[in-house]
Amino acid sequence: ADAQLDAEQALRLNTKFYASPLLLAAIHIDRKDDDKAVGVLREGLAVEPRNDALRSQLVDVLMRTGRAGDALAELDAAKARSPDPRWNIRSAEIYERTNEVAKAVEQYGKAWELMRSPGLAARYSDLLLRLPKPDVAKAKEVLADPAVPTEREFSLLLTRARAFRLERKIPEAEKDAKAAFGLVDQTSTDQVGVFFQDLRSMSANAAELFALVDKLKPAEGFSPLATMEISRLKLNDPARRAEGLKSIDGVLASAKDTKPILASLRQMGGVLYFEKNYEAAAEIYQRVLKIDANNAEIQNNLAYTYSKYLNRHADALPLAVSAVKAMPESSNMLDTLGS
Repeated sequence: ADAQLDAEQALRLNTKFYASPLLLAAIHIDRKDDDKAVGVLREGLAVEPRNDALRSQLVDVLMRTGRAGDALAELDAAKARSPDPRWNIRSAEIYERTNEVAKAVEQYGKAWELMRSPGLAARYSDLLLRLPKPDVAKAKEVLADPAVPTEREFSLLLTRARAFRLERKIPEAEKDAKAAFGLVDQTSTDQVGVFFQDLRSMSANAAELFALVDKLKPAEGFSPLATMEISRLKLNDPARRAEGLKSIDGVLASAKDTKPILASLRQMGGVLYFEKNYEAAAEIYQRVLKIDANNAEIQNNLAYTYSKYLNRHADALPLAVSAVKAMPESSNMLDTLGS
């Protein structure tokens, strides 16, 4: 209450003191009163229309409350005042969330004309290839720009490989995919996961995808983390699901250090659940609990998956009870037990 009074007093004394609307808006946000936060920020912008910090915060609040149209209007106002590529990038991000790929590409393209960076190149070229009619030539042009280290970043190389594949230049695509895999830190759960997630976009055809995976195999064989990610790809293919689970069990049986494998399994279970592959997600949660039996979060995830999607209520109950005992204050755990 004192902080709110102080902020309001500062605004009365000096309407151009932009820190005060930011502070006051933060107080309203903390109190879950987003409408008041929006009002305060808009009042601040009426006084200081060029204040980037206020506008950025306003866009954040509008997006959090599901008002994408209003957020885009604020960004359009910012772009009208200043040719700052940040506003185009934020507009593009919103269009991505609303699955308006062509509009996102347009905004990234305008940002690209104002600045060149590897991060922008990655997002722009990726979406160019996701258009209903992929703009392969433009994507390759972006990736060939001197400011873009395509040959040194695996994600950029994979995007170029996708472009070659769309042109049916298979040898070039495979060469880039192999080079990209060679740049991946095989001990990094995140890097290995991102690589194989991106690799999935190379082909919607399972046979083609796994043929490409086979060509990536090093002479010494795939690392444990890579084997785990390849297994996840197999879990999404009913014909290869048993093979994928067998590979995972093999990695678990031979692992000297289960910590990175557990991290990979937890991530894998979450991705499979998000993809609505509930049976496979449940199989992965089960394997996590074989190693980390008292993990309340995974117990809860498995219980919810069993009960909500697999009609295995009897199996879900003891897991839900155990999760609640471990974390009795968790609303998620209580919700699962109640379901």
